[in-house]
Amino acid sequence: MKKICLVLLSLIFVIMVFVACEKEDPSETETVYYTVSFHSNGGTAVESVTVVAGGTILAPDEPTRENYIFTGWTLDGKSFVFDYTTVESDITLNAEWKSADDIFRYEPIAGSDSVRITSFTKEYKTMMLPNNINGFRVSAVGDGVFASLSSENVTRIIIPDTITEIGARAFAECSGIEFAVNGKLTYVGEKAFYACNGLKEVAFGEGLLRVGSEAFAGTSITTVLLPQSTAVVEENAFAYCRQLLTVLVYADIADSAYAIEDGVFRDCTSLRTVFVYGNEDDGARILQKTASGNECFEEATFSYYAETDPEREGSYWYWHNGEPRIW
Repeated sequence: MKKICLVLLSLIFVIMVFVACEKEDPSETETVYYTVSFHSNGGTAVESVTVVAGGTILAPDEPTRENYIFTGWTLDGKSFVFDYTTVESDITLNAEWKSADDIFRYEPIAGSDSVRITSFTKEYKTMMLPNNINGFRVSAVGDGVFASLSSENVTRIIIPDTITEIGARAFAECSGIEFAVNGKLTYVGEKAFYACNGLKEVAFGEGLLRVGSEAFAGTSITTVLLPQSTAVVEENAFAYCRQLLTVLVYADIADSAYAIEDGVFRDCTSLRTVFVYGNEDDGARILQKTASGNECFEEATFSYYAETDPEREGSYWYWHNGEPRIW
C-alpha cells in the first residue's frame, strides 16, 4: 500500500512540474499599446502616436492656426502634462486656442488700411503673429515689441506674409528662438533682429530702401538677396553673420553715396560669393562705394550676371528658379 501511495505521489509531482513548465513565460506576455490622437480644433493636423500601456509621450510639434495662438493640449477639459502623465487607455487630446485680438494690441498706420502690432499680453511657446485683427490687415511690427523674449518661454516666432515692416529692435536679442519669416520685408529698422541666432532665412521685397544699422547682426542667415530698390545698407547691418555664404546686389546700389556702409559685412567669415546683377564695371563701382570694415565682402568672389553661358573667362551667374546659380 505504501508503494502505491509513493507511486501516486510521484505521478502527481511529475504532473505538477509538467503543468508548471507548460505555463506561459511572463516575459512572453503580449505588450499592450494605446493610441493617443490629437484633435487640433481648426489648426494644422497632428498625427496620432502609440504608446506602451502606462508609458508617457513627448509633446508633438505645436499646430498652427491663422490668427490664433496655441495655448496647449487638454484631456477632459484639463491641461495635459506630457512630462509625467501616463497613458492608461486610448485617448484624444484637444488643442486649445486664443484669438489674436485677445493677445495682441495694435494701432492704425497713417495713410493705409492696415495696422501695426504695438504690444502683447502673454508669451506662448509658439508666437504666431496674426495677418489680421478684427478685420484689419496687419502689415507691421512696432519698435521693441518682442525684444529680449526668453527662449525658456518662447521657442518659435512665425511672422506671416502680410507683415513687411519691422520696427527698430522689434525682435532684438531673442536668442535661441526659431524664426519663420514668411513674407518679403520692405522696411527693417535698426537692430530689428539683432542677435537673433535662430533666424536663418529672410527675404526682401521690391520697395526696400534701406536696411537699418545692425538690423541682422549676429543672426544665422545664409543668403542675402537685396532687391533693386535698395538704396543703402547701413553700418553693421549683417555684421557677425558667420553662416552667411552668398550676397546678391544690383548695380543700381552703387548710385548711393555709400551703398554699403561701414562694417555691413564685418566678420562674415563664411562669405564666399557676391552675385552682382550687372557687369565688371558695376562691380568695381560697388567696391568703390563700399565703406571700411567690409573685408569679407571685398575679398569674396564677385560673379556677374549673364543670360547665356559666356565664352570669356571669369565668374558668371544666371537665375534658376528664382535663385542665382553659377554658370
